[in-house]
Amino acid sequence: MTNAQGYSSHSQGDGMAVLRLDVPLGSNLGWFGFRTHNPAWKDHSLWTLPGYPRGKDSGNGPWLHLNFPIIDDDNDGAGVELEYQADTEGGQSGAPVFTQPVFPQLAFTIASSSHSVVYRGEE
Repeated sequence: MTNAQGYSSHSQGDGMAVLRLDVPLGSNLGWFGFRTHNPAWKDHSLWTLPGYPRGKDSGNGPWLHLNFPIIDDDNDGAGVELEYQADTEGGQSGAPVFTQPVFPQLAFTIASSSHSVVYRGEE
């Protein structure tokens, strides 16, 4: 790693860091694009979330939740908070929320997972 930028204190909407690696992994593994969330994507089951959640095989293997919707977006923190209906657990923080289009070179991320909340229906 040659450079890192994060936040000095954690508050809602800003649990992210950007790292610059000294080895260009994208040349061998491919690249993710990124985009700002578009409210028109709300309620469409377009999104994928990978990770190594502790509750699935003790975090020893990868887990992939496919085709879930973004159900709400809030601007009440330091960034935009996206709420989605997906199976998440501790151990998935930092995982990208991304599309898996027909052409993989067009994949893009719109968020990183930061915490889980148990959804129990309408409040």
